[in-house]
Amino acid sequence: MDKMRYPRGLIRYATENGRVQRWTRKAMAARVFRPRVLVYAAVLVVISSAFIVGLASRAPLRVDVVRDRTTLSRQADDGSVENVYRLQLMNATESVQDASVSVSGMDGATVVGSPQLHLLPAQAGWLTLVVRVPEDRLQTIGPGSHPIEFAIALEHVVKRVHERSTFIIPR
Repeated sequence: MDKMRYPRGLIRYATENGRVQRWTRKAMAARVFRPRVLVYAAVLVVISSAFIVGLASRAPLRVDVVRDRTTLSRQADDGSVENVYRLQLMNATESVQDASVSVSGMDGATVVGSPQLHLLPAQAGWLTLVVRVPEDRLQTIGPGSHPIEFAIALEHVVKRVHERSTFIIPR
């Protein structure tokens, strides 16, 4: 303003109401920092924080375990018992992932076949797995429903995803 030889104060950060009533900077600051504005700012900070925490803690892989509907369990030719599961794997990352599945929670339980699936970014895929318990382990475990856990590991992610299910041994 001095360079153009205009009076000071023609350009300022003020409202029309504040200019007419000739509020000082202190009065303007008091007007801005009133309780309603502070509550709105606090709500905005809480919502923004929740959004950031949600993005940061998002799981890179989602898994749904679905038991085969046709047979609960079946006995193989060698005397072992098999259960069939369908796993829906949903890649939530922005990169291609190779998922491998293992089973734990029951002594002797193994996955038969190839427990691997190639997933493109943001893609969901189905993987059919056969879990087998050998005949010699059946007597010690006993008939009924037994808990097992699938561990799904992604190639480029350190954290594993665990999903629980049950293994059924017939009487």
